[in-house]
Amino acid sequence: MDDEAQPGSCSYELPDEMTRAFVSRKADETRGLLKRTAQHILAIGRNLHEVKERLPHGQFLAWLQAEFAMSERQARNFMHVATRFGTKPEILADLSLTIIYALAPPSTSQAVIDQVESKQISPTLEAIRAAKEAERQAREAEQQVRAEVQRTQQALFSLREETQAQQETIAQLTSDIDALQERIADLSIQAAHITEGEQPGASPEITTPLESLRQQVQHLTQQRDVLTQQVRQLGEEARAAALKRGEEEQDRRIRLHWFRLTNTFQASLRSLLAEWPSPVDTQAFEADDWARLAQVKALARRLLVACDALTGGPGGMVVDSATMPVGEGSNAEGRRARDVVIGRHV
Repeated sequence: MDDEAQPGSCSYELPDEMTRAFVSRKADETRGLLKRTAQHILAIGRNLHEVKERLPHGQFLAWLQAEFAMSERQARNFMHVATRFGTKPEILADLSLTIIYALAPPSTSQAVIDQVESKQISPTLEAIRAAKEAERQAREAEQQVRAEVQRTQQALFSLREETQAQQETIAQLTSDIDALQERIADLSIQAAHITEGEQPGASPEITTPLESLRQQVQHLTQQRDVLTQQVRQLGEEARAAALKRGEEEQDRRIRLHWFRLTNTFQASLRSLLAEWPSPVDTQAFEADDWARLAQVKALARRLLVACDALTGGPGGMVVDSATMPVGEGSNAEGRRARDVVIGRHV
């Protein structure tokens, strides 16, 4: 049985030892050429950066065309590689030029590069594009969460501001009512003194402003009562908004965590399938290799059981996945699915 495949060795069938030696030698030579090619790309990118910084604005493209008939896109690829990998060229040793150019742009996060380097992401264009798309979706989901939280916070802040303004108005009305009550008391005393004299009734000079003051007090009291009721309603709305915000933030945290978890799982699974052994490769398997396959199958079964638990079991899905929108579902749907899973009655 063949030894476990190592870099530089053949893990595939060859017709004879002479062919094995030949292709092994050519593989070593090709790896050396690839390393030198990566080094050359870095050197070219550095040179282009230095020339671009030295030339006046608008002259760099003309220089590229005159000296190399090179397009701006080609030059940008070289410079991106130099910028991204100039301090860590060893990453490029085992990557093709296509993958190097795909990883070099500023739009590629360091997390994707680290995952390619650590073999968590397969060094293929499909896997890298999938990882970038997953990151883009995660960023959009986080932005939506932040925007919704900000809107809820702004609405709560507006309610509190309105409540404070109403309370200030109520305080001013109360002060005005107290002042009017004092004037009414003074006029009432004056009217009592007058009625103790010759006249059987109070003077119109006293009774007219007294009645007017009483009407003002009644009107202001009504205004104050209306505002007091509005303040109570605003307080209830503020409490409801705060409670709703807490529930929505919890829902969004759950969904965002699920989004990140599934993205990581999908990226890892794509990488795994991209390097999955063929039936020919299994001819080199030994007992511990078959044991690992059994472990993978056991974990896969556990994953399916966990998926069935979330959806209510095979044939009895709580939520029909075909009708669920891609990305974040509605708050009501998310809460309903979660409540059923944890055993709440909906």
